[in-house]
Amino acid sequence: MKYISATWWEIIRNWNAEFIINFDGVDRQVTVLELPRVKKEKIFTNERISNIGKIRNLVLRYCEDEVPKEWRGVSVQRGGMSLLRLPIVAEESIKNKIYGYCNFDDSLEMELKKCEFPNHFGFRPKKAWNHVREYIRHKVDNFLLEITPKKEKIEVAADILEKAVKLVNNLVGEYTPELLSGPKLPPPPPPSPPSPVRIGVFRPNQRKFEYNETLLIDCEVINETEENRSLSLRIVVKHKDGIEKYKSKYNLDIAAKTRKKIDIPLIDFSEGEDRPGEYRGKATLSDRSINGEIHKREFTFYLHEEPPVPPPGPARGKAFITAFQFLRGKKPDGSMQYFAKWKNLPITDKGVIWVVGDHPDFIRVREVAASKRVRNREILLYCARCGIDEAFGKLLELRYADNRLDPDEIKRVKNICDEMIYEGVVRTA
Repeated sequence: MKYISATWWEIIRNWNAEFIINFDGVDRQVTVLELPRVKKEKIFTNERISNIGKIRNLVLRYCEDEVPKEWRGVSVQRGGMSLLRLPIVAEESIKNKIYGYCNFDDSLEMELKKCEFPNHFGFRPKKAWNHVREYIRHKVDNFLLEITPKKEKIEVAADILEKAVKLVNNLVGEYTPELLSGPKLPPPPPPSPPSPVRIGVFRPNQRKFEYNETLLIDCEVINETEENRSLSLRIVVKHKDGIEKYKSKYNLDIAAKTRKKIDIPLIDFSEGEDRPGEYRGKATLSDRSINGEIHKREFTFYLHEEPPVPPPGPARGKAFITAFQFLRGKKPDGSMQYFAKWKNLPITDKGVIWVVGDHPDFIRVREVAASKRVRNREILLYCARCGIDEAFGKLLELRYADNRLDPDEIKRVKNICDEMIYEGVVRTA
């Protein structure tokens, strides 16, 4: 009875539908449960989701008392039925008092129907559902910021913060030593201007693969000239020993002042067929009209083998970060500081990073962990990511000061920081 009530409440309430359940020869009518008194409510209406439709209603409610288990979380409604309830990630005393629902206009409802499981108990991770889920998560996070009560102190063990400081400083020393303090090196010579016709993007989806995993190559060709160009793009992926894993050639006609994304097939790795070790991907762009090479790009990845640790930089031992400290985004009166929705404040001149301890993402890290050991590791990684984000910002500042900041360089810096995060996860495993 409780399950049917929580699943079909919308059509029972809005269309007076009747559900009669026979238990042991006795007919009983399903009714909608009366829920606890609402303490705070947020309602969002007619908000567009990408280009696929609108959220008709998103209602979030925080109650004075705990909500029955069947009603907790945000109910995703389709066709008058609750297909699933997105759980609230917060402290136990908060999440048990929250419920809500979300429904859609006809357009978005139709898109969600296309990715619905046959048993009506959820959705496949397709575009419509991914956008809806992230929209709800974002609104719930903001709602939690408003209702989470202030605590006196954020308790994080000092040794965890010291390990986070050490981890970030080691990674910065290995990957981006120019960020470390010490004697300033002479600036590098200005880079050559990029070719107006070039391979703008050529990168793998990750740096290390295991068998039964798939390489996804992100590739894009740019034509910044005023003329249409007839080009040829050759792509080769091979083991360092020279054994080819994949090769293809594309004849491209690219209009002036445009970019073209290259749709490269997925590349799978199978044990017994593919050698472990280092692989290289190489893209060569040529002009078909003159049969001349224009531009090249490469990347390296590793199969069933750990990538080598980059050699330490000349400034290793210097510190990028000196400490992580915590502060709250909410004031004692419940109002929010200007930085409440940030994960951390910018790194100070003394190398201190202030982490916003009541940010929903940090609360999620502490609450979801199944054990103290796992929680400490997740807190360490959370702080490390804040530090690497600051390194990313500082690298962009350096590139801008050196007149080297262009879209390709931004992507390169982002890839460096992604590798630092990856390495941080590996080292704390």
